[in-house]
Amino acid sequence: YEAMADFGITMTTPQEDCCWVGDTATDLQAATAANIDQRYLVATGYGRGLMRGLSPSPPVPPSPPTWIEISSNPTVELDPSITTTTPFYYCQNLAHAVDWILEPTRME
Repeated sequence: YEAMADFGITMTTPQEDCCWVGDTATDLQAATAANIDQRYLVATGYGRGLMRGLSPSPPVPPSPPTWIEISSNPTVELDPSITTTTPFYYCQNLAHAVDWILEPTRME
């Protein structure tokens, strides 16, 4: 909530104006608690370990990040600490997440 206050974002800010990028379980949990629907986990840092070694899609534009949703892919083995934070996007790195967030055709 501190970052939200720093940037003037409130719980009434439209969801399409918000996203969250992180590499830890607590990052995803914080985004979920803040009701942010656009959550991105990056493989760099701790992300790949949380995904139990699963590789995200390559960051070759316009390749979208890998969509992770437990109900749609029960074969994906996630660290138990992030199973309550699905669905989310899984990206190679911060640049891949930012490229996708800023991609003008993403919402079409």
